[in-house]
Amino acid sequence: MDFKSLYRKFSFIAFLLFFTSALFAQSTRVTGIVTDGGTKTNEPMPFVTVGFAGTTIAGPTDNDGRYALTTAKQVTQIKATFIGYKDVIINIVPGKAQVVNIRMVPSQQELNEVEIKSGKKPRYRNKGNPAVELIRQ
Repeated sequence: MDFKSLYRKFSFIAFLLFFTSALFAQSTRVTGIVTDGGTKTNEPMPFVTVGFAGTTIAGPTDNDGRYALTTAKQVTQIKATFIGYKDVIINIVPGKAQVVNIRMVPSQQELNEVEIKSGKKPRYRNKGNPAVELIRQ
C-alpha cells in the first residue's frame, strides 16, 4: 500500500466518525396558531408563550396568534401558557416538521363575597408613640 491510499482511507474513516452525528441529527419544527377556546369565534390570541416542554426554547405568538419553534433536541411535548387561561400541553413527534394548532381554554375562578363598608376613619393619635415623646423632649 502506498501512502496516498492509506491517507485517503484514514481521511474517510475520520470523516465518518466526526460527522455521523451531524448526518443523523434531525430538527423538530412545530408551527401553528393559538386560538381562544372561550369565544365562539375562536379568535387568534397574540402574545401567548409557546415552547418545548422541559426546555428553555420558547417564544410569544405574533399579533395573528401564529408561532414557530425549532430545535435539534429530542423533545416530545409543547406547552402554551397565558394568564387567565389553563396551560395546554400537547404531544408532538420528535424529528419532524408539523403543524399543531392550540386552543386555549379560560380558567374559571370563583371569588368569595366581597363586602365594602363606608365609614369615617378613626383619627390618628400620637399617644403611645415613642418618636413623638422623643421629639417633645
